[in-house]
Formats: sequence, structure tokens, C-alpha cells
Amino acid sequence: MNKPHHIEPKIPARLIAGVILPFSCGYLISYLFRTVNSVIAPDLIAELHLDEAGLGLITSAYLYAFTLFQLPLGLLLDRYGPRRTHAVLLTIAAFGSLLFALGPGPVTLTIARTVIGIGLSGGLMAAFKANALWLPAARVPLANSVVVAFGGLGVFAATAPSDWMANHFGWRSLFYLLAAVTLVVAVVVYWLAPHGNGTPEHAANAPKSWRAQLRDIGPILATPTFWGIAPMVAFVTGGFIAIQSLWTARWLTDVRLLDRGVVAGDLMAMAVTFSAGSLITGFIADWAHRRGIGLKVVMIGCFVVLAFAELGLVLNVALPAWLIVGALGLAGSGANLAYVTLGDQFGPALAGRAQTSLNLLLFLAAALIQSGIGWALDLLNAIGFGADAETRYATVLGLILVIQVLSVLWFARATREKTGAA
Repeated sequence: MNKPHHIEPKIPARLIAGVILPFSCGYLISYLFRTVNSVIAPDLIAELHLDEAGLGLITSAYLYAFTLFQLPLGLLLDRYGPRRTHAVLLTIAAFGSLLFALGPGPVTLTIARTVIGIGLSGGLMAAFKANALWLPAARVPLANSVVVAFGGLGVFAATAPSDWMANHFGWRSLFYLLAAVTLVVAVVVYWLAPHGNGTPEHAANAPKSWRAQLRDIGPILATPTFWGIAPMVAFVTGGFIAIQSLWTARWLTDVRLLDRGVVAGDLMAMAVTFSAGSLITGFIADWAHRRGIGLKVVMIGCFVVLAFAELGLVLNVALPAWLIVGALGLAGSGANLAYVTLGDQFGPALAGRAQTSLNLLLFLAAALIQSGIGWALDLLNAIGFGADAETRYATVLGLILVIQVLSVLWFARATREKTGAA
């Protein structure tokens, strides 16, 4: 007997304008800052005389700060709501961008990237929290994927447009402009997003003290669902972020020996496919949800595509570079569907803390991988391992791919009997 088709609730236009669009703009800014160093890397290396490890440290400072602020972020989102929390944090990020523009050396730039990381720590989680609070539950996977697709536009802005700006006006002028844009987005979020912290039922269930909020994190971390998902998200999405936001550009430069303009164009191709892939993943997840197919199948399918793209980097296959990095971008957002699983399991009142706990592990892995790749490449070069850059990149990126495969196998095994986690 066929199951009756349910008519999924529509998202009202006022919620598209007040929830999805302003928070998507915030995530766009977050992803722009996360990725922009890959384009201005030649300028930073030339002006500051950086090696690969130094470049990796400055760039990953964003990710380390982003990571350390995830648990405080969860408390703030659940207590004050995404509107006020995100608007204040974006203002902090604008200050960090201004500091980066003024920074005279590596130490100041590292501090500035740290401030930016704190300010943009709510980019995705504030959007996911807002979607969980204000949108029909059945449409949250699609809405989340739309937000991630906007992040791809941030990657786009961080490629050829940012490269043009840096070439014509200097990388410092670029960060002055980013400071102003970030402040504008903070104002937009504050004025357009709904006030309060969800429905009266959500507000009634909100914790009454900081201590009560902290106590709720323990049970979240004790659930098998969390630890079935966490390694996969940390190593798959974390590895993708580390490679996408810095080392893809360096691979194109060091292994493919492409000039700066071509690299920017290839990164733009990856940005376009990342946005498209996020939307495609969202529509597939929405379709699967209506037919009772778990999100687990969609996530594993995305990883298969991602793994083949990363293998293309490892083996330096004889294909156009834009095609390899484009495939990488296409599948890079699949593991983000895991956040919907946590939101469903813990409900809107705890969604902020559950999702930011996962995000903490994700960005800790991303920061360690991003800076670790730089250290590993310098170490292999110092000890004379490999005759060229291609061998060293293949070794390091190949090790990351192996770890990702193991984490996905763990996810498949840990969640095989939990249809709710699928």
C-alpha cells in the first residue's frame, strides 16, 4: 500500500526575508573571511617573508578562535537568540578586519584573524539556530542547505573579485572594505531578524541560569548519536574546509605551477560548484525526507564524490584543474546535513548547544588540519622527502583522505541501527 503524500508546509515570505536571507548574508561573510587568505597568500608571503608554516598559522588562527568560541556561542544562542548574538559578533568581526588591514606584521595579523574568528563563529550556527526556531521543521534541511549555498557565494567573492581588489588597490584596502561590509550585515541581521527566541513554548523551556545551560551539555555529549556523527563531520568537513580555504590554492600554485590569475579562476569554479552542490544536496535531502529515506544515505553519497575529487589531488590526475577542484566543491557540503539530525534529536531549546558542540569538534579538526598541512609540507621538504612538491602534497593529502574514509566507515557502522541518525 502506498503511503499518502504529505503536503509540506511552505515557508512564509516574511520568514524568508527576516530569517533565511539576513543569516545567509552573515554566513556568506564568514566563508569569505575563511577563504580570502588563499587568494592574498602571495602578497602575505612576499610582504611578510612567510614560509608555509607561517602562512598556515596566520590563516588557521581564524579557525582556532572560531573553535574555542563554539561552546560559549551555544550558550549565547540558546539564551539570547540568534538575532542579538550574531549582530554583536559580526560587529566584533568588523573590528578584526580593520585590525588586519592595519597590521604591521605576522603577530598583529594573527591576533586580527583571531578576533575575526571569534566574530564570525556564529556564521553557520546562528543561521541553523534561527531556522530551527522559526521555520517549519520539515523544511529545515532545505533551508540549511540554502544557507550553505550562500556560503559558496562568499567563497566566490573571496576568489577572482578579491584577487582583483587586492591587485588594484592592495590587500589592506580589501580588508578595509570587508570591515565596512561586515558592519552593514550586522545592522541588517539586527533590524530584520525576528525578535525573541522562538515560540512561547521554546521560551518556556529555556534554561534559567548559565549553570543549567552548562549542565545540559553533558547529556548531549553522552549520546551515541553525537559520537556516531562527530568523527565523520570533524574529519570530512574539517578536512574539506582546511583544503578549500587555503591548500587548494597552494596545490594549484606549487604542483600545477599555475599563475595567480588562473588559480583565482579555478577557485572561482570551486566556489560556483560549492554553491550549486549545497543547493542540490538540500533538494535531494528534502526529496529523501518526503519519501522516508534517511539523510545518512545522502551524506555518504556526497562523501564518495568528495573522496574521488581528493584522490584527484593526491594523484594529480591528468584532468583540467578546474574540473578536479570543481568536483571537490560540489560534494563539500554533504556532511552539514548532520546538524539537522542533532537539531531534530535535541529540539529547538537545545539545538544551539548540540550543534555548536559538534561545530567545536569540526573547526578544531579544520584548524589542526589546516596548520598541520603547512607544518608537514615544511617538514617533508626539510628532511628531503620526495623529489618535488607533487610527492609531498600527495603524501600529506593522501593521509588525510585515509582518515576521512575511516571516519565515514565509523559513521556508517555507528548509525546503521539508528534510523533517526540516518
